[in-house]
Amino acid sequence: MSEETVPSLAAALPLSATGGDGRARQAALAAAAAVEVTPTSLVAYGSAGRLAVLGATAAVSRVVERLMAIDQARVLAVSVFLTDAEAGALQAIQTACPDTRIVHAAINRVEGHLGAFSLFASVDGEPHQVAPSILTANQGFDLVLDLNPGALVEHPVAPPGYLWLAAEALDEERSQALLAQLPELVGEFHKPRYFRLDTGICAHARRGLVGCSACLQVCPTGAIASIDKRIEVDPYLCQGGGSCVSVCPSGAISYAYPPPADLLARIRVMLDAYGRPGGGAPILLVHDAEVGQAWLLEHGGSLPEHVLPLLVEEIGATGPDIWLSALAYGAASVLLLDHGGVPAPVRDALCSQLRIAAALLDGLGRDGERLALLRLEDLKTDRTTLTSAFDSDRTRTPDWPPAKHAPQTAKRERLRLALDHLARGAPLQPAEIALPEDASFGSVEVEQQGCTLCMACVAVCPASAILAGGERPELRFIEQ
Repeated sequence: MSEETVPSLAAALPLSATGGDGRARQAALAAAAAVEVTPTSLVAYGSAGRLAVLGATAAVSRVVERLMAIDQARVLAVSVFLTDAEAGALQAIQTACPDTRIVHAAINRVEGHLGAFSLFASVDGEPHQVAPSILTANQGFDLVLDLNPGALVEHPVAPPGYLWLAAEALDEERSQALLAQLPELVGEFHKPRYFRLDTGICAHARRGLVGCSACLQVCPTGAIASIDKRIEVDPYLCQGGGSCVSVCPSGAISYAYPPPADLLARIRVMLDAYGRPGGGAPILLVHDAEVGQAWLLEHGGSLPEHVLPLLVEEIGATGPDIWLSALAYGAASVLLLDHGGVPAPVRDALCSQLRIAAALLDGLGRDGERLALLRLEDLKTDRTTLTSAFDSDRTRTPDWPPAKHAPQTAKRERLRLALDHLARGAPLQPAEIALPEDASFGSVEVEQQGCTLCMACVAVCPASAILAGGERPELRFIEQ
């Protein structure tokens, strides 16, 4: 999804506009689509069609025969890496594709991405690189088709250019569609660079001390790694799931497609344009650019008129700073449309962050159920059922005025401003709010008897939350 497509995608939705809320929604979506966003850079892939097929000889021979039927233009240069040496199947491979390079090696590790794959095997218990090597004319591979019983790439989201097809699934209809993708993955390709990384405020490690590892635990692609105690993100593996952004406590990793301040600018304009003509109790329905968008294109006509669709690349790229800011700007509820294909680590991260944000709202008496994950499989598509599904949320009309502050670039500042606004006049005014254990908020405890005021903690704090007292021998703490 390019940001230029947002206006056309919003306009394409078959949303009703028979009542006042519907007409207000039309104005809101048009206003939001007109908001300009900061462009991000692109990541380029190049594929010449060098394909590695991995697996047992019998399965590989069947696949090679099918590939030759599909790849009439012969854009693929096929090499096979066999775990056995079944003579009949081996002959079938050579007959189907005489130019095939045949290597007898049980590949057990695949690294890389579209246009730059490396293959590894164990020899006497030691890992050895098989490609690039002399066995492959010192070339790596652009594409990998893995026919092993279990995928060699175990991340929930595989790298671009890697396809896994279990041998027992070769007769299924979907296998033909999967194989048909391979010739289409030859050429030059581009995708957005989804993230920005500011290592200066990263809380992963400072001066030999290891701290936060939240992003490492939730990335579904394996794009994030700790190298020399420093977080690094591989832009070729990153596919924009966004869970790292949601869980990052400092905002060191931020989304870039679009940047959060631009997304909030769009939300703010949308809610303002909806409210001005009298639109009531707006529910923000956050959905992704593929499955969610397709569902809305088919069933959007049955969506209640007070539900405002918000298109994002992936729902995982939103977090408490976005949801709470949307409430502060006047949304009655924020619902995330989970289509079932969201990777498990991303869904787990979303659920965790929703619990934290809900605890903050409940602590203020603002009703944490204003934020929720809405499962697509639970939604019926007729107008009556859909209206009923959103009715409970419609009753939660905001009893606070829309916030006037501008969207901020810093995550902690977005959270602070949103919470300050929601706390103003809230039914409850607690001195503190108990949060789940995995919350990215906490306290600093200083053992006064042992503290020498050496200021080492001041030097290592990535958020500059701990400050020296200047001319006075003391430590100061800035909570936000």
